[in-house]
Amino acid sequence: MKKLLSAVALVSFLMMGLVANSQSRREMKAIQKEAKVLAKELKKEGFKPLELGVLESHIERFLTKKYSGETTKIEIVGNAEECETMNTAQTVAYTNAANIYAADRSAYIKGRVTSEVANIPGQKVDNMLAAFEKLVGQKLSGELQRQLTVVKENRKGVTIRTYYLIDFEVARNLQKEALTQALEEQELYQEYGSKISSWIGEGFENLK
Repeated sequence: MKKLLSAVALVSFLMMGLVANSQSRREMKAIQKEAKVLAKELKKEGFKPLELGVLESHIERFLTKKYSGETTKIEIVGNAEECETMNTAQTVAYTNAANIYAADRSAYIKGRVTSEVANIPGQKVDNMLAAFEKLVGQKLSGELQRQLTVVKENRKGVTIRTYYLIDFEVARNLQKEALTQALEEQELYQEYGSKISSWIGEGFENLK
């Protein structure tokens, strides 16, 4: 009986391994397909990888990191056009990515406030959203992790596109901190803080 149970357990273990390997192969194929499409688009625009190597391979590594691990990651892309130096371009791209993220989150909160909390004075909403967007941008400093940079150069300067990742939980926590501060500044937190804060972490579809 013990031998039979051991044999059943062994078969179950091997079957689990086969399922996991099959899933991993499917995921890798999906990543390779996505990388191929993105590489084709970037090459068409005249971009090449900043680091040595094949563009498609760089993209595969980036996408593998994006989709792997136990935590959800959000992709944000930053652009810099016709900068004098690479250092300047990288700074501009980071700022651009942070601004895009902050503006997206602010727009989402604005949409929810407009549709679900109609009794807040318009000026207070505008002030709260402006403060929230600014604070999110500031709190992002150092949190965006650069994964891939592509570049093209001409006589006008350096143009780059950089792909960043940020951990979902990190993003949600910094948003909560920024929103709490913005609501307190407009004396709205006590009445509306709990409701509005509950929206943090939603509406990431455009950034994933």
